[in-house]
Amino acid sequence: MDVVHAGRVLAGLALASATLLAAAQPRVVTVAVDDAHPPYTYAQDSQAAGLYVRLMGEAMRGLPGWRLRLVLRPWARALQESRQGRVDALLPPYREVDRDWMQLFAGPLHMEQVVLSCVTGVTIGPASRWPEGFSGLRVGTTRAYLLSHQLSAGFARELVRQLEYRDGRDALAALATGEIDCYGNDLKDIEHSYQAALADPRWAPRMPRRLEPPVVIASQNAWLGVSQRSLQLRPELATFVEALNARLAQMRASGELRRLMESPSPERRP
Repeated sequence: MDVVHAGRVLAGLALASATLLAAAQPRVVTVAVDDAHPPYTYAQDSQAAGLYVRLMGEAMRGLPGWRLRLVLRPWARALQESRQGRVDALLPPYREVDRDWMQLFAGPLHMEQVVLSCVTGVTIGPASRWPEGFSGLRVGTTRAYLLSHQLSAGFARELVRQLEYRDGRDALAALATGEIDCYGNDLKDIEHSYQAALADPRWAPRMPRRLEPPVVIASQNAWLGVSQRSLQLRPELATFVEALNARLAQMRASGELRRLMESPSPERRP
């Protein structure tokens, strides 16, 4: 074998090895994760934590060809990066809200209960009609959250005034000072944010003495979402979403998904 031919053979072998190695390595999907939606997703020691993070970790065990890279973001920034295609996916958007730039969804992961937690003296109850029964009230929400069509419609009609806050802790502090009359979010998010703030000596004095029984506004499923732009940039994400949906269906049928969501949430330190 002459030197030139031997060189070509070695080059071919190297290329084949590189191709096989690349094929064996999992494809990475970068997911922007809400950093302040406990107990579902939040930051813990600069890492993504929470029930949905744990659920996705278990789901990915059944998808060996893929790997998630989770990046924590404030929700408003997560939405922006997803819409622009700067990340591959978003966790955990609602599907039944006005975001027509979202293209594909994997899930549902869990049904969240959207409620209003209001100060003592606000004369509302389970029979109160939204938004007419709440006319004139100031309602706090987490920045960029579209919690439901019901809330959005009430804000759009200007029957209810909306004030936005960085996270649940800030909104609850505003509730305690009377800056807002009600705080709207998922029930578990409100409860966990409240308990975490009470456990923090810096925030405990700023919290309401107690939370009044909440008023349920809507129920919303949470998903992993992929935007139109992300799909244009990486068409293989359609294959990923299809595989993840199949895996989640398996977990749902076996009861594993329900067990994960009903098990104690990961401890969140102040």
